[in-house]
Amino acid sequence: MMAKAPLVFVALLLLASPRAGWADDLPQMSERSLGSPKAPVTIDEYFSLDCPHCAAFENETLPALKTKYIDTGKVRIILHDFPLSMIAADAAMLTRCADPDRYQTMVATLFRMQNGWVLSTEPASLAALKQQAKFAGMSDGRIDSCLGDQALQNAILQERLDGEKRIAVDVTPTFIFNGDVDDRFDGAAPLDAFVRKIDSLLRK
Repeated sequence: MMAKAPLVFVALLLLASPRAGWADDLPQMSERSLGSPKAPVTIDEYFSLDCPHCAAFENETLPALKTKYIDTGKVRIILHDFPLSMIAADAAMLTRCADPDRYQTMVATLFRMQNGWVLSTEPASLAALKQQAKFAGMSDGRIDSCLGDQALQNAILQERLDGEKRIAVDVTPTFIFNGDVDDRFDGAAPLDAFVRKIDSLLRK
């Protein structure tokens, strides 16, 4: 079953957050992407770090796409945070607080180790998530400062709301091809579906 986006989660968090804290120009919110900006095919990916289908894409499908299309300059993937829960929002914040050149490595690690930090209770999940951040080289002080950054949390939640309102994202992962909101994969898709789609776009 695809991971659904519970709007109640975002609404409750935003009610508790000062709107003045939203910021589009936070350095941590600069674009995160894989591949050349000149690639003829662009894929916008909306994902949640606690989403099993997102982890399956990262661990099983992305490596083949990277070899065949991304590393060869044919495809660029732009990454968008779409947290499905508070712990996923915390995880997104920590990846954004990591050094930019460590961002993708940290995302990949959190997906690979997802069962080790997405646990049955939020306190246990948060403790395990903090441990993963420490393994990535972040100090306790940096972790606590990051998780306490209300402006960053609001910016991540705003990105999610924008995805819901502008792109009609309601499951994760969602993939938008070449900026066309009608050309998309909603939810998990096998590698051969990506290959067919990308090859068809490259022929245009």
